[in-house]
Amino acid sequence: MKRRQILAAAAATCFAAAAPAQAKKVWPKVPVGWYGEGMFEDLAAKGTGVSAPGSEGRPVAFIAFDTQCPWCEKLFKAAAPLNDRVKIVWCPVATLNINSEPQGSMILSAEDPWAKMKEHQEHFHDESFRGLPVDQKEVWKIPEKARKAVWENSKIVRRNGTRTIPFGVFKAANGEYRAIYSGMSTDDLKRVFGL
Repeated sequence: MKRRQILAAAAATCFAAAAPAQAKKVWPKVPVGWYGEGMFEDLAAKGTGVSAPGSEGRPVAFIAFDTQCPWCEKLFKAAAPLNDRVKIVWCPVATLNINSEPQGSMILSAEDPWAKMKEHQEHFHDESFRGLPVDQKEVWKIPEKARKAVWENSKIVRRNGTRTIPFGVFKAANGEYRAIYSGMSTDDLKRVFGL
């Protein structure tokens, strides 16, 4: 190797070492400080959500979701094939925008909350509005009890260390609290649920 080639190679190595690494930020799947037992017990005792009709005695999972969240909609679709085997309670929270709380409240206060939840999901990709249409001038007509329930869900998940939505918890038969998070497939959920 000639002297020029050696100097060029050494210079390239120095410049490469000096350049800052462009590391992609990776969010933790389970946040540090997440308290699975607390989330499960608090949502079971004080949370409000909707679930698919099915037989009693199914194991229970709670998932906090925002009605405006595309990842929540994807998780809803991934979980749908498992509704007959696991009671998945979808607990609306308000985190993304001014439509989150009214839509969650509309679902909770509906005569048939599960049907309203499915209606919201079916219209999630409509051009005019993401999910159930909200008239901000009419929001005050939504029952206060339902609106408070959305905010109570929001407080519960924050208090137990949840920093991202969707996020859920499942209590396994052995007492272990398992996390459910964004991006999970049906197969991922089957593993969480032990199916």
